[in-house]
Amino acid sequence: MGKKSREKKERQSINATGGISSQNYNMPDRFPVLKMFILGGAILAMFAPLLVASQCFFPFVGGKSIYFMAFCEVMFFAWLALISFNKQYWPKKSLVLVVLALFIAAITISTFGGADPSRSFWSKHERMTGLLMWLHLFGFFLVTSSVFKVKDWLLVFVASNLAAVIVVFDALFSTNAASKGAGTLGNDSFLGTYLLFNLFIALYLFFFKFKDRSRVPGFFPKALKIFSIAVFSILLFCLLFEGSQFWNNFMAGKAALVSLPELLKDITAGGARAAKYSFLGGMALIGIAYLIFEKRKALRATGVSLLVASLTSLVYFGLHFGSAIYEMFSTRIFIWQIAWQSFLAKPWFGWGPENFELAFPLHFDPRLFLPEYGGEVWFDRAHNIVADNLVTFGVVGSLLYFAIFAAIFWVLWKLYFSKKVNFFTAAIPSVALIAYFIQALTVFDMVSSLMMFFVIISFTASLEREEAGSAADNAENHYVQNSKYPFIIAIVLVFFLFSFFNFIVKPLKNGYLTVQAVNTEDSSKRIEAYQQALAISPVGRYQEVEFFAEWFSNFSLSSSAVTMPAEQMKKEFTVVAGMMEEAIKESPLDFRLYLKLGQFYNSWARIDISQADNAQNILEKAMKLGPNNQQVYWALAQTKLIQGKPDEAVALGDLAIKLEPRFKNSHLIAMRIAQMINNKELFEQKKSEAIKINPDWQADIEAAFPN
Repeated sequence: MGKKSREKKERQSINATGGISSQNYNMPDRFPVLKMFILGGAILAMFAPLLVASQCFFPFVGGKSIYFMAFCEVMFFAWLALISFNKQYWPKKSLVLVVLALFIAAITISTFGGADPSRSFWSKHERMTGLLMWLHLFGFFLVTSSVFKVKDWLLVFVASNLAAVIVVFDALFSTNAASKGAGTLGNDSFLGTYLLFNLFIALYLFFFKFKDRSRVPGFFPKALKIFSIAVFSILLFCLLFEGSQFWNNFMAGKAALVSLPELLKDITAGGARAAKYSFLGGMALIGIAYLIFEKRKALRATGVSLLVASLTSLVYFGLHFGSAIYEMFSTRIFIWQIAWQSFLAKPWFGWGPENFELAFPLHFDPRLFLPEYGGEVWFDRAHNIVADNLVTFGVVGSLLYFAIFAAIFWVLWKLYFSKKVNFFTAAIPSVALIAYFIQALTVFDMVSSLMMFFVIISFTASLEREEAGSAADNAENHYVQNSKYPFIIAIVLVFFLFSFFNFIVKPLKNGYLTVQAVNTEDSSKRIEAYQQALAISPVGRYQEVEFFAEWFSNFSLSSSAVTMPAEQMKKEFTVVAGMMEEAIKESPLDFRLYLKLGQFYNSWARIDISQADNAQNILEKAMKLGPNNQQVYWALAQTKLIQGKPDEAVALGDLAIKLEPRFKNSHLIAMRIAQMINNKELFEQKKSEAIKINPDWQADIEAAFPN
């Protein structure tokens, strides 16, 4: 083989060990600043989970999402400039790219053909997972998969692990009640998913091998292993023990030593159980896969046997009543049934992203109020990735979502069997995605998990791109000789500023103004702040008007409202009600908005009885959207009492009981209605009926209605 042939073969191989290829290390690059912006943006984006925007609406979510999207935009527009000068960084046709592009196209159709396109596009500060976020994630994918090589991903992975360690220390040692238990992520389930990804990344870093150590500092390979071991240990400890009684006792200075059975029970009783089980199962799966693919024939048979036994055990114990896995799923079954009914109503492209909460009330099950069914009644997610996708994306989007996983598995294992990457490079990302999917059967995504999901997708696409040989081409042959470089840069900069201002700055300011509005003491200035917050960006508008209404209803009952002039009180009621009416026009299927507006009119009717008619009108519309939800019957019963129609109030109380007789609060409300209309005979009747259903309620009834 000649010298040129050997060099060509080297350039076309990623390296059977899964390490870094040495090709192109000395390639000249005329635009290093642009590449620096891209790599720096990706590294800084990994620190999004650390951000808690305390001055913004939903500080644990909104700020992180906007921060991540900001760096996605910096990276994307730098990349647009880069590909204008160098064709090497154009996205190359690949299986992962095609499938992901089709998925984004499908959810775009779902957005603009769904029940509320604005809600689907912008989402709300509490979630921030609308089409806008998906487009930023896709931009992140295009840039990183087109520009990054394995050496770049090492830096991104290290940055992600560093951020995860900081999150962990905050979760374990924070004395802040708001972040204690989940650190800067604010929820132990979200923390568990985030740690799940980073644990597998740390594992990948441990098994990473450099092809040519002469091109890296001598200490670096060993330092990387030490770093990965330390990170893995810290993250695993947090995943297993954070929030456990063992750790709580330790932090409180109490005896922390317990027996092994007690410790295991303590771990399984804590939060993020789905992430714990998925990670441990994923580790076992890597071990089994290693036996199957890397060992001799006898051990392969052992690996296959272990795989079959593991899957059989998982199915058996998962369906076994009383098991930990069964308990995780049992409280969500009704939600998934509602999701299925909602899916059947719009099967092809679904209701649109973020529109689960519009479909949910139409099929509400009144048993959800009962403790044995979870006791939660407001859901904007199905808490199951399959059910969520079916409702919001329909069957088309759901199939394409699964196709993303299939494409990644195909690429990774094709590279492995063609000896382009080693076992761990194929197995660890594959198992990370399997574990992620399994835990997503009981939880839902936020920016921290979606970000990590796309890191794995982009990393896989980068490997596919290198395997296709694009990285081996001489970069000098790809430069575009263009005298209009300054003009191109100017155009890209204009579009960047437009996008950044509208999709980053305005939503961020919106979240800040929403909080500031209710902290404004002067009513006139508060009204102005309401309007300014809603005008600056459409993100979460429906949630913000509900927030303003609930806050002002409570304020109107407080001692601070006593000194407020009646005319000003009426004016603020009018403005807030008008904002809610406008939101309902934009989203006429939003049961929750109708209910909250009806309750708001009931509050207003305390000082202006004529508003009871508005409450009745709105609540009757709400009843059509949520005929099985007891809350609307209770609110309308209150309206009837204000209107002086006691018989109708009693009838509505009875209807709420009829929906689910085993729910105690409906009986208490019926008794309260009887007490308010001074009907002692009816009160005793309702009390007797309640105790007959459940004698254990007697103590609560006597506490609620002392003589």
